[in-house]
Amino acid sequence: MIVMCQEVGLYKRSFPFQLFRLLSTSPQFTMPSYIVTCKEDASDEQIKQAKEDAVKQGGKIGHEYSLIKGFQVTFPEDHVSTFAKHEHVKEIEKDGKVTTQ
Repeated sequence: MIVMCQEVGLYKRSFPFQLFRLLSTSPQFTMPSYIVTCKEDASDEQIKQAKEDAVKQGGKIGHEYSLIKGFQVTFPEDHVSTFAKHEHVKEIEKDGKVTTQ
């Protein structure tokens, strides 16, 4: 049976896919974004390992910074405290809008 969802324009063969697709793109179900700062003495290989570990724990790497040893990652909130204990991570803070006066 083909399920058609005109509101999102998807045509797939299963309703669960439709529901997942709809929920995963909803703003209230998107993962929050974080800035991960690695320790000052972390090597390029250690930073690469931190990024790989973030992905293994369900994260998605966004921007990689050159001025600081760090990167942006979207991450499930329940995994942040575990990843904050990573041996090469100095700190993790929630990403947000920065303004000047």
